[in-house]
Amino acid sequence: IASIEHDLIIISVIIIVFILLMLVIIITNSIKIEQRKTIAENKLIESKEKYRILVEQTKEGSIMILENKIIYSNNAVSNILGYSSKELSSIDVNSIFNSKLLFNEFLLDTKTKQDFETNLITKNGDIVSVNLCISKIIFGDKNAVTLIIRDISKDNIVKNELDIKKEQFKSLTKNIDIGVFRTTFNNKSKFTEVNPATLNILGFTNENELLKHNIFDLFQNKTDKKSFLQELISAKKVNNKAVRIKTKNGNIIASVSLTVIKDCKGNQFCDGVIRDITEKTNNEKQKEQVFNELQASQFILNCSIKQFTRNVVKCSINTSILELANIMNNNNADAVIINSDNNNIGIVTDFDIRTRVVAKAIDLHKTL
Repeated sequence: IASIEHDLIIISVIIIVFILLMLVIIITNSIKIEQRKTIAENKLIESKEKYRILVEQTKEGSIMILENKIIYSNNAVSNILGYSSKELSSIDVNSIFNSKLLFNEFLLDTKTKQDFETNLITKNGDIVSVNLCISKIIFGDKNAVTLIIRDISKDNIVKNELDIKKEQFKSLTKNIDIGVFRTTFNNKSKFTEVNPATLNILGFTNENELLKHNIFDLFQNKTDKKSFLQELISAKKVNNKAVRIKTKNGNIIASVSLTVIKDCKGNQFCDGVIRDITEKTNNEKQKEQVFNELQASQFILNCSIKQFTRNVVKCSINTSILELANIMNNNNADAVIINSDNNNIGIVTDFDIRTRVVAKAIDLHKTL
């Protein structure tokens, strides 16, 4: 019996030690699980806080609707509509829509998401233009709807102003005699927009016909085309370059300007201006020719006239006609000045001798 009792005691101790070990393991695992749970809960709380701050700070309004009631809205919604979060939670959601059927129609639609522009009504009754994204979600086993609202009223104002400016610019370009055009930016630079003056300068009557061409195909000189394109690629603009252009009716000398433009999407194109300077160039050439002629005339006028003159031949009134003829012959003169007492009193020319002496057979030994 004593031996059996001893064995039972040993077995009981072993069982107790095993149970204690199991309890220690269970308790240790429970503590680790609790620690991991606490860490996960803290991370979840932190994540929720970050998301809340992100949603609250965004400029886009966020609304969650459950059972036709607004259960959440951020600060941006209050800024757009003028309601506080508390006021929004107590109003009928349809009251903020300018179109009362809009929200209900979406709920009945099979689509889970829609994105469109519409108008909402503010607390003061004003109409505000917004871009609205409506999505159907599941929230707590219930169907809910989220609204993402972006105020585009200022964007529309800017857009309208840009449209007005664009129309004004188009009106301006239609009424000027300077060609204004737009082309693609590549080796071909195909026309995409042209004003009436461009059509007139290039000899076209139909815009669609010109849009089939590219500007560099109209360059008459290949060297001009190459240098123009190289400068455009390197400097992104070319100003008032004179080139010979092939028009539909012939050739002209044109002043061409091109500037590379990049839009908000990163697409590149060229805006250009063209002017017919053929007449101006010809006038300048004529002016240059006249100027050269004037310079030549000035040179002649500035030259000494000594080389173009000779000494005046004179003789006394007492000189005989024969002596006068010899004097004229010896001096190769056509006329001789006659003087008396150192005063010039007349002139005798070769014509006088022929008509008044020889023709009338007057004695050559007579004095003048």
